[in-house]
Amino acid sequence: MGTFPAILRSASLIAAGLAFVGMLLMFAGTFTVEWTCRETGSTWECVGPKCDAEATKRFDTYRRSVACERTDWPMTVLAKVVGFLLPNDAATHGKSAA
Repeated sequence: MGTFPAILRSASLIAAGLAFVGMLLMFAGTFTVEWTCRETGSTWECVGPKCDAEATKRFDTYRRSVACERTDWPMTVLAKVVGFLLPNDAATHGKSAA
């Protein structure tokens, strides 16, 4: 047996392990939902599990841009890893209601 199959097997196990850790973080994120929403041009800010709905209501009332992002620990870890791997990916920093 050569070194190449051993390296290939190790790389495959590492890739599968990283994918599994990502899936575990996403699963944990289903139980720890927390949003942070901020309104552009204002001091309004909301932190908590219901902020996505409150931001939508605020946008409908005042027609100002409101940006929300997940701030619970599993999604923060995933956002940092994805932001490191894909630095120009706009989808890693939440959504804009504008």
